[in-house]
Formats: sequence, structure tokens, C-alpha cells
Amino acid sequence: MAKPLLSLLAHLHAALLFLPADPAAGAMYNVLRYGARPDGAADAAGPFLRAWADACRSTRPATVLVPPGRYLVSSATFTGPCRSHAAVTFAVAGTVVAPAGSGGRGSSGRWITFENVDGLVVSGGTLDGRGRALWECRRRGQGSCPTPASSLTIANSRDVVVAGVRSVDSELFHLVVLQCHGVTVRGVTVEAPADSPNTDGIHLHMSSHVSVYDARISTGDDCISIGPGNSHLWIERVACGPGHGISNARYLESDPSKPPTNLLTVRFNHHPAPRRRGARRGGVGALSHRAPRSYPRTKSWRIARKLPAEERGQPNPNLLLRDGNGVGGMEIEAAAARNRKVVLRGYIDRAPREDDMELVDGGDVALRVPGGAGAPTVLVKNLYLSCDPYMRGRMRDFHGSYIPPFKPGSPIEGFGVGRVIDSTHPGFSAGDCVSGMTGWEDYSLITKPEQLRKIHKSDIPLSYHLGLLGMPGFTAYVGFYEICSPKKGEFVFVSAASGAVGQIVGQLAKLHGCYVVGSAGTNQKALPSSRTHNIFQVELLKEKFGFDAAFNYKEEPDLAAALKRHFPEGIDIYFENVGGPMLDAVLLNMRIHGRIAVCGMVSQHGVTAPAGVHNLFSLVSKRIEMKGFIQSDYLHLFPQFVDDITKHYRDRKIAYVEDMSIGLKSGPAAFVGLFSGKNVGKQVVCVSQD
Repeated sequence: MAKPLLSLLAHLHAALLFLPADPAAGAMYNVLRYGARPDGAADAAGPFLRAWADACRSTRPATVLVPPGRYLVSSATFTGPCRSHAAVTFAVAGTVVAPAGSGGRGSSGRWITFENVDGLVVSGGTLDGRGRALWECRRRGQGSCPTPASSLTIANSRDVVVAGVRSVDSELFHLVVLQCHGVTVRGVTVEAPADSPNTDGIHLHMSSHVSVYDARISTGDDCISIGPGNSHLWIERVACGPGHGISNARYLESDPSKPPTNLLTVRFNHHPAPRRRGARRGGVGALSHRAPRSYPRTKSWRIARKLPAEERGQPNPNLLLRDGNGVGGMEIEAAAARNRKVVLRGYIDRAPREDDMELVDGGDVALRVPGGAGAPTVLVKNLYLSCDPYMRGRMRDFHGSYIPPFKPGSPIEGFGVGRVIDSTHPGFSAGDCVSGMTGWEDYSLITKPEQLRKIHKSDIPLSYHLGLLGMPGFTAYVGFYEICSPKKGEFVFVSAASGAVGQIVGQLAKLHGCYVVGSAGTNQKALPSSRTHNIFQVELLKEKFGFDAAFNYKEEPDLAAALKRHFPEGIDIYFENVGGPMLDAVLLNMRIHGRIAVCGMVSQHGVTAPAGVHNLFSLVSKRIEMKGFIQSDYLHLFPQFVDDITKHYRDRKIAYVEDMSIGLKSGPAAFVGLFSGKNVGKQVVCVSQD
């Protein structure tokens, strides 16, 4: 993963770099400007800390950027609270290395620490702990060995994201979450030898509402160790090996006398690994308990057999252990939950605003399909919701479209990914992950489950089933191959090229051997998120998605001239996402027998009286074929699409970028941002991570 900054997201959607709501809203603090040297020799701790201090004092959302290179850091503690109420992002595109040999990290037992920083995002990069010298010192039994240090510690913080970080050869624990609330760890990679001592991959201690997803952990001790005082933990899609699986000391309240009202869910991907001498029993993917005497009885012998015999006879109906993917998953289920909803307040005939929607309390929802449901029904907990431009049309009181309008006062509807809580449909079971039409709410009762698609466990992030493997990806696939009928060597232009559809079209065209140019709305584009980072959008198209060229259409006084500059021989294929003046300019630059796939016209969504297109006669004189399409007319191609795109993604031939907004309440702003150019990539709302 130690790649240039623009390749950080190729495989790990959770390593997304979040941006502010507009270019002026965020501040960038590049450690090079503070004297850091990317040579791996000069201590960069001072420059790192000075950059952090300025970022933390900023009144705007701020990002500390560590560009590509190797940076020696003796030790560093980044403290808060920070002045800005928005998130502070620490984005690493290079490798941070500890001092060579044992020692040099101080005596605190920590190498890199973030403390008292709410809303922190730590994104990307590699931490090389250089722990081998210390391990050898301890093996030799030398009494003068220095205090071992954990590589990355997050302490006393709330609402933290750690995404796409790679930790190598930590002296002690690789990642420690200490006395925190609301932490998401996604796409983390841990690498250490099978005989490295006390090198737990992730250690959780006195923390609540911690989620770990899509981790790949290879180490000499526990892949994940759970200390005392933790609650509401979710661990899913963890590839563990070598390593001892999950070690669970006291996963419930710090007071063992309290009833088990909290939640611990564990779902492992089993990775066999050789046992090393002296390893504890339990093996890879196992859950080992070091529980208090009041530990409740379980219903899964696979896990219950690991408990002391005298602890197995105490039944507790609140605890249910389920076998997952070859190993035990643990889940404590509640009888009901609060359900929030984003509803449409009333129909509109203009560009959408945030106040056209509102978040309301929907009251309690039973976590079971109602007994009188009749037809097969599925209850889904929504995890991710998709923001798509077509939804704007459903906010009008117009019934002549291919999809009916929303109902004022009812939840907004759209594509989503969720987890099945209960089901009376034989094709779906509790715990299944599904994608399909759902409501903008915490829980949705799906009365037409035949529209759902089960998501099989894989290395592809769940949210990608709303974009790369969802409707936008399929739209790109159908539009390019079925409508455009491309030929190798043709000239392809894609408007709104950094969006959910455009980024895929451009990459498919490159794979097909075409020359590809994309247009974007700004050079520097900002995501509507409190977690900040800057990406240069035009550079994103070229460096990450592989476009041959890209330009900012807002900086071009003459669009037709700009297209002539990029396509002196004309355009063979235009993938239309914008409409308006862009379409007019393209028509003048099309080649004879060119093809235009009309996917959308985002510039027209907020216009009550759209201006006409002036150059339509080009369709006649150049014999251009222009065709609108809807992806649902081509569903017979969906299985082939999934196979093709999955292979491209796993072969690293396609990259994908998401713009992730956190929390259901962020949904209206995220949706409105689609029509003002605030999103980079697929706009997704993360409702829940458990």
C-alpha cells in the first residue's frame, strides 16, 4: 500500500481521503513545508508535530499531509482537543519508519500516538516499527532491553476513523484503541513474523462502539485482543493468519456483575496458518475467552467449549452465539430499536435543498418481521445508502416517469446495502448482507424481497455494491459496451468524469484501448464531509483512473475550443452526463458516425426552463447516433457485468473512489451536494457500521 497518494484507494474503500465542503473550507498542512525530509534518515518528528500544531489550531477543517517518501520519526504524540469542531485528517502517502535498532522511541510504550482528538481520521500509508532488534534482545534475555512500543495508539478520542493503514514489524501491539468511543478501523493491514512476541494486531481497551472491517492481519500473537471494559464491538471480514485469532478478556462492561446488555459481533474469514511452539489453543479464526465467572451460557459449542466447565451452566437468553464463516460469530440481540427516517417534506420544481428533507424520529421498531406480514418479508438494518441524481426526478409531483415519485412525509427511497435482521423469505437469513431498494432510515421492512440481491462475502467492500458493483457501475458497463459499441483506438470523451459513473466509463475505455479525456468541475474538489482532505480532481482522473487527459470545464471560456484542443481529430464516443452547453460543444466536435450515450444531464436537474441545444443538426450532417438508456433495461447482462468488473478490480485494472458521508443525518446534505459538484466519486451515506 506504500503507493503515491492518488493510488491509496485502489483496493480499500475505507482508506478514502475525506474533504471539506468547499475548497476554501479546508486547510492543508504539508509536512515538507515544515522541514520534514523524505529520506528516512533525518528525524521528522519535529516537523510532523509542528504541522499538527498548526492544523489543530486551525479554525477550518484541516489535513496534515505526509507525501510519498520515507520519514524517520523517533516518537510523536499528537494531542488535542483541536480548535476546529470539524475533523482533523492525518493523511499518509508514504512510509513512516521508527529508529533503527532497539530503543530510540522513549519509555512511554508508544511510538505514534493521537490523544484527545475527536473526529480524527488517520488515512493510508505504512508504519514500519522496525521491531526485530527488540525481539532479538528479548529472546536473548538481556536485562537492558528498552521498553517495547506499540506503533499506533488512539487514546481518549471520539468519532475516529483509521483507514487503509499498513503496520509492519511493530515492537509491541500494532494498533491500540484506548478509552475511545465511536472508532472505525477499516482496511488495515498488519504484517509481522509468526514468531514475533506480543505483537497483537489490534488491541481494544476500555472502549465502546468500535468496528473493525476488512483487516488483513499476519502476526505472532492475537490478531485482535479485547481487553476489559469494552462494549458494542463489531468485527467483520478479518483475514487472520498467522495469528491466534481473537483473544477476549472481558468483552462486556468493566463491572462483570452487570447484565450482558452490550453487543459483540464477530465474523471471521478463516485463514489457516501453521501453529508455532507455545501458541495458545484456539487457532486462527478462533475466539478465546478469558471471561469472569458470571459469563453466560452460549448456544454454540464451537465457542462454548472454550469456556471453563463451571461457567457453562448459567443460561442467559440475551446472548446468542452464531456460527459464521467457518468460525463462531457472537451477537447479542435487542428486542426493539429506535428508527430514524429522512422524509421528503413536499414536492419541488427546482434544485433540491437540504430543508426539502428532514430527519424525523420514527419511533421504536421491533427487530422481528411482524407476525401478520403475510407475504415473505425481510427486515433489514441499513448500512449504506446511495445518493443518485435520478432521485431528484422523484421529488417532483410527476407520474409519467419510469419510476414513481416519492411520497411526502414518507422516507426517501433509493439503493442501499443492509444486513438482514429477520426474514420470512426462504432466500434470506438473519446476518445476510443484501443490496437493493430500501428506505432512508435505520431499519426497513422490505415487502418485495425478490428485488434484493444477496451479497456473498468477498474482499470487496460492502459499500462498493452501491457503486462499482451497483447501479452506477452497471450503467457505465451497459452504456459503454452496449450503446457506444467501442472500437480499439477510438477517441472517447466523458463528462462528469470523476463521478460514480464517469470514473468507471473512463477506465473501461482505457482497458478497451481507447484514447480518453474527461472533464471535471474543479481542479481541486471538496467532499461534503467533516473529515477533510484535498484531492486535485483533474489530476485524479489522470493519475488514479488513467485518463489520457482531463480539464476543468469551468476554466474554459470556450468549451468547443477546449474540446478541439484535446480532440484535434474529433470525438468518436461521448458519454453524456451533463447536458446543456457541454452537449452543444460536443456536437460540434463529433466525428462522422460518432456515438453518444445519454446517461444523464445533471446540469438540467435544477433548471425550471432548460435552454435548448443549438447544434442538433450535427446529428444529421455527421450521422451521429445519440441514444438515451436506463440500466434496468439490460438486467440480463448483470451477471456478466459482476464477473467482469470483479475480475478487473481484483486484477487492479480498475480503481474506485467513494465520497462517504457519515450518519443518516448527513444524507440531505450529501444528496444536495450532487447538484453543486461537491462530490468526488460515488456519493454514499454510511448509516451504520454494525
